[in-house]
Amino acid sequence: SEKIRSITSQNLDQRITDIQSEDEIGELAHSFNHLLTRLNAAFNRERQFIGDVAHELKTPLATQRSTIEVLLSKKRTNEDYQKAVADLLVDNKRLTDTVKDVLDLAWAEADKTKVSTEKTNLSEVIEELSEIATQLGMSKKLQVSKRIEKNVFVLGKRDKLFRALLNIVDNAIKYTAKGSISLTLTTNNSTAFIKIKDTGEGITDEEITHIFDRFYRGKKSHRVDGTGLGLAIAHSIITNYKGHLTTSTREV
Repeated sequence: SEKIRSITSQNLDQRITDIQSEDEIGELAHSFNHLLTRLNAAFNRERQFIGDVAHELKTPLATQRSTIEVLLSKKRTNEDYQKAVADLLVDNKRLTDTVKDVLDLAWAEADKTKVSTEKTNLSEVIEELSEIATQLGMSKKLQVSKRIEKNVFVLGKRDKLFRALLNIVDNAIKYTAKGSISLTLTTNNSTAFIKIKDTGEGITDEEITHIFDRFYRGKKSHRVDGTGLGLAIAHSIITNYKGHLTTSTREV
C-alpha cells in the first residue's frame, strides 16, 4: 500500500518487487506492475507527441516572426510587402494544417474507447473517393481505375472512415509522378478488403516500419507538402474500427 501511494506520473518506472507469494496479493501486485508498464508507455508516447508538436510548430512560428521583424525594421516597397505577406501565408497554411491534423489525431485517439454502432456504406465511400482521386490526379494526368463491390457495409462513422481513406488516396497521388491509381473494394467471409494501389516510386523496407508513426516523413517527402500525420490518423481510425492497415512495395 505504501509503495502504491508513492507512485505518481513522475515515477511510473517503479514496481512492486517485494511480494513473492503466488496468492491473491501476489497476483494483484503482478497485475498492478503490468498496469504501470502500460501507463508508463502511454505517458512516454504522449510526452513524445507533445515534443513533436512543439517542434513542428516552432519553425513556421520562428519564420513568421523573423519576416515580421524584417518588415518593421524600415519602410518597404509595396512589392516587398506583397512578397512578405505571401511568405507569411505559406507559413500560416503550414501551421493551420498541422494544428488541424493534430486535432484530428487527438479525436481519433479519443474514440478508441468507444464502440461504433453506426453503419456505413463503404461502397459509396470508395465511389466518392474514386471521383476525388480523378480530380486530384488531373494535373499529373494520372489514370484512375476502380473495382467496387456493391452494398458493402461496415460498422463505423462515415466521416471518420472517409477521412482515413482520403488520407491514403491523397498520399498515393502525392507520391505518384506519372502512371495510375487504382481503388478496389471486395469482400470475403464477411470481411471487407480495400486496396489502394499506385505506380509511384515506393519506399524502402526500413521506411515502411515507420510509415504510420506520428510526424514521420520519408526521404522523398521534401518534394511534397504535408504534416506527417495523415497516415497516422488513417491508421488510428482504421484500427479503432477493428480493421488492419498495411502497406507494401510489392503486389498483394
